[in-house]
Amino acid sequence: MFSFILAALFVSAQAHSAHFKLADKFIGSDFFSGFDWKTFDDPTHGRVNYVDQQTAMATNLSYASAGNTKFFMRADAHTVVSDDARGRDSVRIESFSAYDQSVFILDVEHMPAGCATWPAFWSFSQSSPWPQGGEIDIIEGVNLNTNNLASLHTIANCTMPEERSQSGQTQSTNCDTNVNFNQGCGTSLTQSNSYGSPFNSNGGGWYAMRRTQDIGIQVWFWPRDSWRVPLQVRYPFIFEHIGFGTDNWGEPDASFPVKECDYSTHFDSHKIVFDLTFCGDWAGNVFASAGCGNSTCVDFVDNNPDKFKEAYWEINSFERSREVMASFILLLVLSCLPSLLALPLEKRDDNIPARVPYIFPEAGTDSLADSFRARRTNGVLLDLDGVLLNSRPVAAGWNEVFGAIRSNNTLPGDMRELLILRTAAINNAAYQWIQHEPEGRAEGLTTEQLLFVRLTPPFGSANSSTITQSLGPHLSAAMIYADEVALNIRVSEETFNSLRVFLNDTQLVDAAATAGGYNWVSRFTVGLDIDGKANVPVPIPQG
Repeated sequence: MFSFILAALFVSAQAHSAHFKLADKFIGSDFFSGFDWKTFDDPTHGRVNYVDQQTAMATNLSYASAGNTKFFMRADAHTVVSDDARGRDSVRIESFSAYDQSVFILDVEHMPAGCATWPAFWSFSQSSPWPQGGEIDIIEGVNLNTNNLASLHTIANCTMPEERSQSGQTQSTNCDTNVNFNQGCGTSLTQSNSYGSPFNSNGGGWYAMRRTQDIGIQVWFWPRDSWRVPLQVRYPFIFEHIGFGTDNWGEPDASFPVKECDYSTHFDSHKIVFDLTFCGDWAGNVFASAGCGNSTCVDFVDNNPDKFKEAYWEINSFERSREVMASFILLLVLSCLPSLLALPLEKRDDNIPARVPYIFPEAGTDSLADSFRARRTNGVLLDLDGVLLNSRPVAAGWNEVFGAIRSNNTLPGDMRELLILRTAAINNAAYQWIQHEPEGRAEGLTTEQLLFVRLTPPFGSANSSTITQSLGPHLSAAMIYADEVALNIRVSEETFNSLRVFLNDTQLVDAAATAGGYNWVSRFTVGLDIDGKANVPVPIPQG
């Protein structure tokens, strides 16, 4: 059986589509060291004055949030622009590094919006002259647009089929910049909150772009409130060390295949760009029909600083994952084999021998054993009970204490089970997890939440906003509390007070009893190898 599974995994690794592993991550102040602030004249002839990093920081046009969890880039929204100025102060940044076959994931909460604005998140080649090496526009729009436009701009002989596997609407098929006034080959996203003010009102979302030589270039968008967001996108830190694929991401919003556009001829390594210009070749040319009033675009930009308060990027994170070879995937599969083999465990007791014998008295012949049966599903003793009955005083005390914790606990059921499951995950107590995952589901914990509890590294407080988003405030506080009880024993005032917001004094005692008690359970079940699970990884929850 083992050799069959191993052979199947080997074939799977060889045949598997591309796999990616984190290579670069930018959060908060990381942007200041990873990107270059450009000051040249706008190539698209916008009414803009791009400033250097020092000026941008001094004038609050570029900054990291107080907790260093966000990065902001904005336009000036205070100054009337003089006629002889280059334009309104703004920011254009380019990555110092250039990248080829990769997956890029942008978690963005707010993008520039409003009349005369032309923001973009895109990439371009360092080859000269442009468009040698290609350009990929991931986020782009102008004025009051609500639907994002993803496009390619290339040298000649690059076209896209009118019909292809994408959810967006094809706007043009010839990517050659010398055709159709450099319209490029664009796809308009169908989601009306993929750009501009509707995007911002919804809390933003995630954009991802994948580029590989064999398939081409794809762009995905997931709104902040979408249930379709892949785990690899919503919780990237879980996959930092193991990598991920994109097979479960669904149909891309925009797809640019290589059938009629040779990848190696038209695309090479690209730098990443975030910018915000005004008017220019696109926003300026359509300004009169954009519903922005009767003035010219330039007059609007110069004389209405208060209209640019929404002209800013608010970025939670930007990550680049590189493609890794099949040999790495096979190594990864082999390293994860114990976890994979643990997945089929469905029985809550397999009756695998422990380090001491199980004692299972017949029903009705032993009052202590029957007291355990009274708490068990269908009155069936667990392997844990069979081990405990080797020491009757311990068994009696155990049954009383954990009977109270499990049956008379005043905590919300989902919080109680999260404390137990998180403790099992931290302590690698597979038996404890197997017993309580069904209980957690019965109390309302979703598969996504269980995955989060199982896979998030200890002390996820560094990602507290992500934890809260997945679990909600009360379960988020409980999970951080469980981590500190298991690993520090001492609980910080900050963590305890976060839990106190949701619990009264009785419930706080119950929380301490649950977290502390189930750390004892973990050590007891692992130490005595109950059900032979001491060396079995905690299973990964399945949908």
